[in-house]
Amino acid sequence: MHLWSGHLRQDQPGQSIFTPGGSFWINDSAPLLDLPPEADPRYHPRNRCIHYNYASVALVPIRDKERIVGLIQLNDRRKGCFTRNSIEALEGIAAHIGSALMRKQAEAALRESEGKYRSLFENMINGFALHEIVVDESGRPVDYIFREVNSGFEKLTGLKAEGIPNKRVTQAVPGIEKDPFDWIGTYGKVALTGRQIRFEQFSARLGVWYSVVAYRPMRNFFATVFEDITERKQGEATLKKLNEDLEFRVAERTRELAGFIEKLQLRAIDGFSRLFIEKYQDLVDEKGVDYPYNGTYEHAFRML
Repeated sequence: MHLWSGHLRQDQPGQSIFTPGGSFWINDSAPLLDLPPEADPRYHPRNRCIHYNYASVALVPIRDKERIVGLIQLNDRRKGCFTRNSIEALEGIAAHIGSALMRKQAEAALRESEGKYRSLFENMINGFALHEIVVDESGRPVDYIFREVNSGFEKLTGLKAEGIPNKRVTQAVPGIEKDPFDWIGTYGKVALTGRQIRFEQFSARLGVWYSVVAYRPMRNFFATVFEDITERKQGEATLKKLNEDLEFRVAERTRELAGFIEKLQLRAIDGFSRLFIEKYQDLVDEKGVDYPYNGTYEHAFRML
């Protein structure tokens, strides 16, 4: 490709050195050196092929549909090496090369993307699992199959990741259908309706609290991203119990304090009554002497 220098004037299809497919070919390149610039079918030629004594030159574009993605260049020092038929045959080969080249590039890009995805997938702190829902004849979810899990799944569930793919959850976690929480039914709604959910739930079979996001990546499938929140839940339960104990103690101390205040008030009333009698007993009759005790206590209890 480096030997043929310059750009072709592809807007001149009438010239015999061009094919309808856009290829350039010539069987004696030396006369091109004698052409004036306005007659040369090339832009800014450096004529390296000619100076290297290549008489026969062919340039065949490699295409992916209408887009040129490469170039086939054939050079020979002999004259008359090419024909229109041979160039058109090369164009057919170039078309296959173009398709194969684009496919290879797409495969390489896909592998690179998958590599990045796999690295992210395996290094996630959260657990991830892709599942396919299983329904009965009436369309009711009755099971689901693990299709893919990451290493975080194993760490957070205790289930061996290598033995999980293509296994039903009723096999991987026996008795899960009897769990107080309807895991199969809940995930079945996500797979069948496409409605994403987020929830926190305790797994009785695994003995772990999970925070879960479930969504549908494709029909009849659901994916889960989850984390273990058991420690947080235990902390919340401990804090709740401490608050309840504190409230009980405050209420108990409040009752004790109220009783103590009541006793102080009664003692004060009793002292007042005794002082009143001592000071005024000569001025009142027997009924009046009893009144400070009976009447005052009666009014005092009404206020309490």
